[in-house]
Order: sequence, then structure tokens, then C-alpha cells
Amino acid sequence: MNWFQKVATKLEKVSAGIKSDVAVTKEKQQMKKARVKPRGYFMRKLGVALFWFAFFFMLFVIGNSLLAPDNVESEEDTGSEAVKVTSIEATEFAKRFAKAFYTWEPSEHVNTEREEQLAPFLGKNVEPFAGLDITGAMWKSAVRAVEVKEIKAISDETAHITLRVSQLVTETHKQDDTATAMVEISKEEQETEEVIKYVVVPVAYAGDQFFVYANPMFTYVNEGVTKGSVAYQDLKEAPIEMVQEITAFLPTFFKAYTVDSQEQLNYLLKEDRLVTGLNNSMVFEEVVSTKVYVGTNGSWLTFATVKLTDPTTKLQTKTTYQLEIVKEASQLVVSGFNNYGNMNVLID
Repeated sequence: MNWFQKVATKLEKVSAGIKSDVAVTKEKQQMKKARVKPRGYFMRKLGVALFWFAFFFMLFVIGNSLLAPDNVESEEDTGSEAVKVTSIEATEFAKRFAKAFYTWEPSEHVNTEREEQLAPFLGKNVEPFAGLDITGAMWKSAVRAVEVKEIKAISDETAHITLRVSQLVTETHKQDDTATAMVEISKEEQETEEVIKYVVVPVAYAGDQFFVYANPMFTYVNEGVTKGSVAYQDLKEAPIEMVQEITAFLPTFFKAYTVDSQEQLNYLLKEDRLVTGLNNSMVFEEVVSTKVYVGTNGSWLTFATVKLTDPTTKLQTKTTYQLEIVKEASQLVVSGFNNYGNMNVLID
């Protein structure tokens, strides 16, 4: 092979290599073109990704709620515990107590029967008859209806529940001519009267049960009348001179509170209609005991246990009222009445 043939052979090989490289380059370009995605391809991929993200997120939320029901339930229980004393169960308890409190029939065993009847409702520091003495009663009593008028939380564990009690009283006995014994009245001669009472039942909740923690109090409900609230933290006994002055004032106030007109009662109040009188539904007999403490803003915090008589049945009841008393122009007046809010209440 001469020199020209060798050169020609080499040129052919170079030419073949160039063609091969060009072919490879074209092939690569065609493959790149083949990988170009059609219009909307990336949006479809994004939509699929968002769908699966939302799907797994919902699965996580649902699974978390299913796996933690106990926590939700415990939170609900905690919330209901805080308002237990003002719940429907508390008002139903107060209504049942009122029915037991105002239901009796004269008999020689009436006190024993009544003690057994009230025992399931009363706290251990409350006297067996909750202040209502029916010894020697000549009337039988039944409850026609009980209506809740107000629920006032005193603390997380105590409340005052005001009830309107429709009481049916029937005179079944009377004293004989010598006034030394009772004589039964025939059913034909017996007459029944309806008596309306507004009763404040002090209800507490502790140890998973409700109970009445003090004797019921009497009030009178007038729609539209509002009262303020006075709070006390620490109780310091008042000077003896102030105790004596307030003790002398209390019979005048409670007589006006039970039987006088609202206009007469207003003279003993710091603000007109601060207290609504009992409108002759009860008669004041006496102040049994008095405790006076230093209040706020120059007032005297007073707890007065008084004895009241039902004018129809002549039965007597002991109950305790809380008053704030101030002196204005050398005269004592009542500036607050049964405002127990924010006072410390201890439950044993």
C-alpha cells in the first residue's frame, strides 16, 4: 500500500468517526426532545401531590381524635365539676329537699318521722329539723309545686338556690276547751289554704354528693329588683360597743322586714328597695343570736339568727341572715343583705 492509499484510508476512518459522532449527537438531541413534558404536566403532578397530602392530613386528624377520647372526656368532666353546684342536678336536689321540708302530718311520732325524712339532705353540722320546729303542730302540710327563682354561686362548692314553694296547709287538730289537749277536726270541717314561701336553700357539693349546709332562709322575690355584691376575705370581731348598738337595731329592722310596707322598710335601708320585705308571709318573733365583724368601707358585717312564725300554721322557724350595716347621720341602716359572694366557705 503506497502513501496515498494510507492517507485515503485514514481520511475514510476520520470521516466515518465524524459521521458516527454526528449520529450520536442527533440521537441524544432526539432523546432530549422525547423527554420534554406536554403542557399541564407539572400542574397535574402538583395536584396529585396536594391530594395525597390532604388525604394523609385528614387521616392524621381523625386518627388523633379517635386515639384520645379519654382526654376530651376528662376535660369535659373537669368543666362540669366546676359548675356542679349550680347544675340542674343541684336545683333538683334543692326542690326535693323543699318538698321534704314542707311535708308532714301531725302524729305522736312526727318528730322521728321528720328527722328520718330530712336526714338524707342535711350536712352533719345542720340541726335535725333544719330550723323548722313542728312539735305540737295542728296543721298538716303538703307541697303543691316548687319553682326555681334564682341560682347564686357562693363558691366553687356552694350556692344559694331560691325557690318559690306553693304549700298546702290543712288544720287537722285544734285545742280543746281547756287548751290542754288537741282534738282532731273531722275531715268535713277541715279547710285547706295555699301558702306561698320564697325559700333560699344553701346547697353544697363535696364528696360526689349534694347536701344542705345551713338552715334555709326566707326571702321575697320581686321581678326586676337587683342587688349589689359585697365581698369579704378576713373576719375581725367588732368592738363591743358596736355589737350592742347593732343588737338593739336588729329587732326594729326584722319587724319592718317581715310585716311593714316597703316604704317603711326603706327608712332602714341605705338605698330604696335594696331589700324586699316578706310581705307578711312570716312574722318576726326574736333575734336569737348575733355576731358582728368589721366589714369594708365602714360597714359592719352581721350574722343574725332570728325566729320567725308562719302566720297561718303558727309554726316557728330559726334562720340566719347576713347583713352589712353602716351608720349614716348617727343612724344605723342596712347597706347589704345576704351578699355571701367571695366569702371563704369551709366544707368538712
